[in-house]
Amino acid sequence: MSEVSALERRYRWLIAAYPPGHRRIHGDEMMGVLLASARPSQRWPRLADAADLMLGALLLRVRALPRQAPDPAWRDALALLSLIVPILMLADGLATTDLLGIAIRTVAGHPATPFWLAYPWVWPVIFGPALMTLLALLGLRRSTALAALAVTVTSVVPDVMTSASYLASGHTALRIFLGPLAAVGALLSPGPRRAREILRWPGVAAIGAGAIGLAELSKGPEFDIPLMRWPTPWLVIAAVLALTAGACMLSRTGRRLLMILAMPGVAYASYLGRALEPGWSRDLPGVTVLLLPTGLAIGEIVALVAARRRRRPMPPPGADPAG
Repeated sequence: MSEVSALERRYRWLIAAYPPGHRRIHGDEMMGVLLASARPSQRWPRLADAADLMLGALLLRVRALPRQAPDPAWRDALALLSLIVPILMLADGLATTDLLGIAIRTVAGHPATPFWLAYPWVWPVIFGPALMTLLALLGLRRSTALAALAVTVTSVVPDVMTSASYLASGHTALRIFLGPLAAVGALLSPGPRRAREILRWPGVAAIGAGAIGLAELSKGPEFDIPLMRWPTPWLVIAAVLALTAGACMLSRTGRRLLMILAMPGVAYASYLGRALEPGWSRDLPGVTVLLLPTGLAIGEIVALVAARRRRRPMPPPGADPAG
């Protein structure tokens, strides 16, 4: 009896990961099946059973998140994220590789050959975000999420494997946060199709132009003219960001979008400072670039869970709130 009690207690620890409503309805049935399939002298859950239980609990909670959001504005903010982030990553890739700058200078009569396009590192930086943006514009939610995660891995891992010091780079940290945010936005919302409905094509075009303009201002040598010497780029970028933030503050969805984008905002500030003024933030610990956004993300998740619990109505008797 003690062996059975120990095994049952350990299984109940695992079942505790499921939502309360699911446990109330299916907990005893799950426990009965697990104990019936156990060996006579078994004292610990089998690894396969433990993995299956934890995966099931995770899937249930993830599927319930969009329905449990405090208000529809969060779903729309996440949908906007799934379309805006790929555009931001594409603009950053075009500026990082100077591909757009070459096109601008070629039109101005100063052509150049982008020989570095033959290097493997260019592919995930440019063509990965380009594929993400195309999938998002087509409204393919799951494909956009998978592409975002793939781009993050293929663009960040080679840098970190080359040298761990790349983690101190705001540029690398920016990609670490942007890719997963795009995936989360696509999976936990109606996706980029809903974002297109909100923004319309003129809005999408305006965001694309603004993102490319900001990226080129911070990196593009084609702006190295007397009028655009320091601190003019700072002032232009600050004005664009301030106007964008002001426009977002006018709606509930926009305010929630700003909360989410604040996570990579720290990494962007560090990266932007180094790009426009090399002496600025040189002594900023690289770990700070990662820890501050992570701490902000944890704080926002805690606030969302608390808000959801305050506003969630009581389920009717016998209903399963987790679906």
